Amino acid sequence: MFSSDQYRAVRHGAGIVNRSARGKIAMTGADRAAYLQGLLTNDIAALTPGTGCYAAYLTLQGRMIADLHVLALDDTMLLEVHSEVKELLVQRFNELVFTEDVRVEVERRQSARR
Repeated sequence: MFSSDQYRAVRHGAGIVNRSARGKIAMTGADRAAYLQGLLTNDIAALTPGTGCYAAYLTLQGRMIADLHVLALDDTMLLEVHSEVKELLVQRFNELVFTEDVRVEVERRQSARR
């Protein structure tokens, strides 16, 4: 929880929010953006390195499985998800890779990737 002073600092200036408890999934391979474009609710194909967006992963009926933030890096799409669904998403995403050049794995590094 933020204090009102911390909230104002982040909202009107700059600050750092520790989100290390969130789960991170790394997706690599030449088809990573097109693969995610077909699975998530936002325009992933439009992302360029250094940009990101909020998206959701839904059931075929449109029910929420997970919400996530997607960050495009030079050679990776980094997905930030709730830690409780991280392993489930890695499993589901891997099950949906058929002929695409995509590798899905839990991001284990603590430091930010560039």
